[in-house]
Amino acid sequence: MLIIKIIREPLLHFMLAGFLLFILYNQVAPGSADANHVVVTKEQVNFLKMKYEQEWLRPPTAGETQTLIDEYILDEIYYREALALGIDAGDEVIRRRLRQKLSFFVEDTLRLANPDEQELQDFYQAHQQEFATAPQFSFDQLFISTDSLTDTAIDKKLSVLKEKLAHGEAVSGDPSLLQRSYTLKIPSYVDGIFGEGFSWQLQALPVGQWQSLRSSLGVHLVRLTEYKPAAVRPFAELRSQVVQRWQSSQRLEMTNQYNAQLLKKYQISRPEAEARDG
Repeated sequence: MLIIKIIREPLLHFMLAGFLLFILYNQVAPGSADANHVVVTKEQVNFLKMKYEQEWLRPPTAGETQTLIDEYILDEIYYREALALGIDAGDEVIRRRLRQKLSFFVEDTLRLANPDEQELQDFYQAHQQEFATAPQFSFDQLFISTDSLTDTAIDKKLSVLKEKLAHGEAVSGDPSLLQRSYTLKIPSYVDGIFGEGFSWQLQALPVGQWQSLRSSLGVHLVRLTEYKPAAVRPFAELRSQVVQRWQSSQRLEMTNQYNAQLLKKYQISRPEAEARDG
């Protein structure tokens, strides 16, 4: 419908955000006629009392409330004096904090309409890999320390262990903190223990055969006992996650468009690119 389309139009959100920012600026902008007039409203007092109660699990007394108000007034005066002295200028911490607060304010104004079912279905189809479960591995491993061993000695040691395993003999690897068996572990877990890329080596192994693999820890005899490939769960099971992911995607797109609109308001002067060698 036309009304729904207008409500979802990012430009409308940009205009609303700009209007609210204009109002906010005119209320707090320094240099106005009321620059030396500090007004404490009932809403601000209620907010101070609410924060106190959240922290101390009881409402403040009359005396404590007055102290809260006095501290708020001093905070406001110090803030205005700091701005008047330009103390905020060039402070990266203040700059980042103000950008963060403005970002929160803008995001709060960029309200998203609820997507219809077809939009969600289309989004799910276009981003199925994002909703896929991670592959899982079950495997046994024997750790072989490579300290003070040549490659020839390591190969010989592996051959002896493989032969014993082929004959059904009980064998053990070198002492380590590693487990003998791991059950249904995802790649990030495996790589976190054995080092980046170990899960890729596991994925290439045939099930049920002992093979030698290298890790960041040393050498291992590994037998893959089960492999569950990545799978995409049905939309019905993921609907709430799809909604959240759709909202995040829409919010990011609208924020990017808002940033582009902001940049159009300013003339940007950048340093000339440094001449490249050659």
